[in-house]
Amino acid sequence: MQKIKFKNQEFNYKNGELIFNLSKNKLPIFMCYRFKNYEYDTHIVLVKGKEFLELWRKDYPEKIKKSFPIIEKDTSEFKDDLKFKDAEKLINESSENNAVPLAEANCLKRIEEIEGVETKFFFLKKIVKIENKICYVSFTNGGTRTLFLLYHGIKEFFVSVTSEKEAKLLAEKAGVNKNSYYSTKDILKCIEKNN
Repeated sequence: MQKIKFKNQEFNYKNGELIFNLSKNKLPIFMCYRFKNYEYDTHIVLVKGKEFLELWRKDYPEKIKKSFPIIEKDTSEFKDDLKFKDAEKLINESSENNAVPLAEANCLKRIEEIEGVETKFFFLKKIVKIENKICYVSFTNGGTRTLFLLYHGIKEFFVSVTSEKEAKLLAEKAGVNKNSYYSTKDILKCIEKNN
C-alpha cells in the first residue's frame, strides 16, 4: 500500500483505489474510492457525520419518506432500516483488499417559499412570500452504508460528489473544514507523479 500526501491529507492507495480505514474498536470498516474514467471531475469530501446527517434530513420530505424514512429517527434506530443487514454484512467483510465503495452523494440547494407577515404602520399587516434557501444532501448510491457509519458513531468519513461546486458546498456545510474536499483527478495526478 502506498501512502499519498495531498493537500495536507494522507491517503492510502492500492491497485487503483484510495483506501480509507474507518475501523472503530474491533469493527473493521474499510471503504474506497475506485478511480474510473468519468467525464466529470469527481471530488471526495471529508465530512462530519452529525452535520452530514442534518443536511440529509433536509432532503425533500416526500423523497425521504419513500427512500429513507428511518433518518428522521435517532441514529440508534438506524439498524432497523430494511437494507441495514446487507450493508452490515458487506462492511463487516471489508478489508484493505476488499474495501466497500464510498457513498455517492449530491449536495444541492433549493428555494422554498414560506409565508411571512410584514407589518406596515401600526396595525396594517400584509402576508408576503419569503424565499428560504435550503442546502441538502441526497444520494445516488450508498445511503444504507452511510446509515451504518452513523449508527456505529463514525464521526468523520468520506463521500464522493460529482462536481467541485457540490464539493465546496458540502465542505462548507458539513466538512471537517471548508477545505476538506479533494479532486480525484488531482489526487490521481499526484499518485502518477510519485510512481
